Amino acid sequence: MLLQIYDFTSDDLQDLGEIGRGAFGTVNKMVHRRSNTVMAVKGDCWICMEVMDTSLDKFYKFIYEKLQQRIPESILGKITVAPERIDPQRARGYDVRSDVWSLGITLMEVATGHFPYPKWNSVFEQLYQVVQGDPPRLSPNENGNSFTMEFVNFVNTCLIKDETQRPKYNKLLEHPFIKYSDENSVDVAFYVSDILDRMSNNGRTMFTMNDP
Repeated sequence: MLLQIYDFTSDDLQDLGEIGRGAFGTVNKMVHRRSNTVMAVKGDCWICMEVMDTSLDKFYKFIYEKLQQRIPESILGKITVAPERIDPQRARGYDVRSDVWSLGITLMEVATGHFPYPKWNSVFEQLYQVVQGDPPRLSPNENGNSFTMEFVNFVNTCLIKDETQRPKYNKLLEHPFIKYSDENSVDVAFYVSDILDRMSNNGRTMFTMNDP
């Protein structure tokens, strides 16, 4: 999360609705019109979040700007917040392990090309599914893709619903998937650019799970 103070008037903002309220005031979700930055606004505190709607915000923006296409609404507004952050019954609070959950959601979406939750009709369905439903689980073979057992275990470890059993980052760094990745280098920028170039040459503007 990037914390930054901006100097602008209320006319520069578009109110997208209330996020929540409590003893310390009301928080609204807003967009800075000129920069298209999403913000959580509380009183005179301006909290700018580069990644609020989705952990893949920058990636999607890069992809679709290069393809000169508008980002599909179907991949916007995805919730990656951990259950303990929105469950009123868990009054003990949360720590860095809530970010581990968000990492797991992001990795699963990148790996499969699909958001791991079904489509919701309202924010209440979102909250109920995350708090009351089973956590997403990655399978070794999903949507025609095969994943190593190390990667599957890593993602599913991040998505342990009970935060007391979910590891913190220092423990995750000892995971076999991370250790293997440390020993093997991959030029991700070249890979993404190569895929985009091939798509552009073929006149395509969307990804499919059959892409190499």
